[in-house]
Amino acid sequence: MAVRSVYDATFSTEALRSALPVLVEFWIRRDPACVQFASTLEAFDAEHGDKIAVIRVNVDAEFDTATRYAVRSVPTLVLLVQGAEQARWIGARTKEELEIDLAGYLD
Repeated sequence: MAVRSVYDATFSTEALRSALPVLVEFWIRRDPACVQFASTLEAFDAEHGDKIAVIRVNVDAEFDTATRYAVRSVPTLVLLVQGAEQARWIGARTKEELEIDLAGYLD
């Protein structure tokens, strides 16, 4: 699978109703940390996308979703399981850190 961009209009279908756990990255295009972190998410998704869906929400364009999740800093990662928030991380992470944080969902 590939990391997909999700919009306010499609967030419910793509994230809240997913059969898989969903890792949501809230990001903005002009932030260097977000730009650099994109390759980490792509690598994580390439290896684990069959177990955890990875999606991106552009905070500047999808203000309603970002507001609903009270995003105050980017990148922000939110783990959703059956539509409920299970965990949240602020700031970029390495692929290894993601694997440790999400180990319970990768089995």
